[in-house]
Amino acid sequence: MSAVTDTTDGPIEVIQVLFALHPGFGAQELCGPLEVLSKALHKINDPKTKAFEITIAAPSAGVSSSSGLTIKADIDFATAHEDLSEYDVLIVPGGDGVNKVLETQSEPLSLISAFAKLQISDPSKERTLMSIGTG
Repeated sequence: MSAVTDTTDGPIEVIQVLFALHPGFGAQELCGPLEVLSKALHKINDPKTKAFEITIAAPSAGVSSSSGLTIKADIDFATAHEDLSEYDVLIVPGGDGVNKVLETQSEPLSLISAFAKLQISDPSKERTLMSIGTG
């Protein structure tokens, strides 16, 4: 899996990215990577060659960062679990809310575990798990 392509033959595969947000995530830990990935292209001079498709999962329709920024989720965690095999990259932003996630053993912990197990059960697709900041 690469965001850069040297070939002009056939369609270019868009890398599917899932951000898993929790209440109290760090806004900068979402917004920085989101901005970079949303601008990335497979071919630098061709704006139609989007490199990444981004989906945001959260426990509810809207989830707030530690600074009060509220983000609208594209999907909830139940749907994220159902569609998990479709994603190439899982990104988990850290933030002040991480401690509560760990204390309560709440999402996105089971999503992270399920994503990691996918690579073992289906190694035919390369997957990447990323944590940003303290996540």
